[in-house]
Amino acid sequence: MAISSTGITNTIKPKLLKKVLNQAIEQEVIKKIFPDAVSMDTVEVLNKQGRKTKISTLRDKDNNLLHRVFQFANLPYMIKRFYITGEARIFNQNGTLPYREVKTSVVNLKNKSVVKTRKEVFTVTENQDNKKVVTKSLVEKQKTNPDAPYIETTSINQYQNKIPKNYYQTTIQRDKDGYITEKSVTHSNDGLPEDVYNCDYIHTMLWKPQEFKLNLFKDAIQKNRLKDENIQLRCAHLGYKRGEPTQFAFYRDSERKLIFNSDYPGCDYKPFFTTITEHELTHARQYRDVRLYEKGLLSGEKAQKAKQYKENFDNYTDFKDNESVYEKQIVESEALENGYQAGDTVSFIFHKLLEKFNGKLVDKQMPGFIVE
Repeated sequence: MAISSTGITNTIKPKLLKKVLNQAIEQEVIKKIFPDAVSMDTVEVLNKQGRKTKISTLRDKDNNLLHRVFQFANLPYMIKRFYITGEARIFNQNGTLPYREVKTSVVNLKNKSVVKTRKEVFTVTENQDNKKVVTKSLVEKQKTNPDAPYIETTSINQYQNKIPKNYYQTTIQRDKDGYITEKSVTHSNDGLPEDVYNCDYIHTMLWKPQEFKLNLFKDAIQKNRLKDENIQLRCAHLGYKRGEPTQFAFYRDSERKLIFNSDYPGCDYKPFFTTITEHELTHARQYRDVRLYEKGLLSGEKAQKAKQYKENFDNYTDFKDNESVYEKQIVESEALENGYQAGDTVSFIFHKLLEKFNGKLVDKQMPGFIVE
């Protein structure tokens, strides 16, 4: 295996130089970082270009992979891989699903920076014909150079006898502030509704909760044309008690902050977080329009609507005071519609992908697949 600045590539038939297997681990530094490691394999190979590669592998007592390092002679890069093996429970189905998670980092040894990361999760199951099916999810981020935009790839791929059966892949490019500048989607042509792939949220499907929140927030800011408002996303302990009214989130215009309740158990559920984000950013857009209206910068229908926003905000009725009046206010009716529509869209995509991949998706933050 060899590496270039653009990624990882395979080398055909490397020549084996050295192999040491099942060497007992005695180094304290390794045991401190990998307490389950009991043995190490060391292999050195020579590729057909004459470059030597050293591969070190740590294993646990059950021979499961824990860690692997690729060191390349005379190249300023190193590959590090971390492995997690486990069992997960599948919603609406009996039994568990074994999986392996692989996290890969490509490190520039000159400045110790990570130029590429890849997170993969593999599962092996049987389809309706009792044939083995391998499903792999992938999230990859790559820096084109330290100061330039970076590229993200998100995909789910399903294989049978090493032949692709189902897949989707999104590739997006972001600027230095994290906003999307380009986006493309490819997928297998198997009758899945096209609106799944044309959706603004498709590339967020495999992100873990914190990454999902940040990416979805930035994308929603961009979609609502709020980049110049400098709005920040913050979490806060707003309290939660089962069966009692809960404040999920709020937008504070004076500070330009969207604040969500980290105490609420559902705050990591992607459709829910999408709903509250789109709801509160609708309010942010309304407040911006009021400011533009007060400066005389709006006219026609936009000015009339901004005037209604201002009247609502000046004479606002809270949910806990009168639910019916609250929902009829234009500022809330718009925010409720936008929020619910966005959350329903994300839920729709989730379930359509679950159907496509036989209910065995490998994103542990998706409905249907939960790690115990």
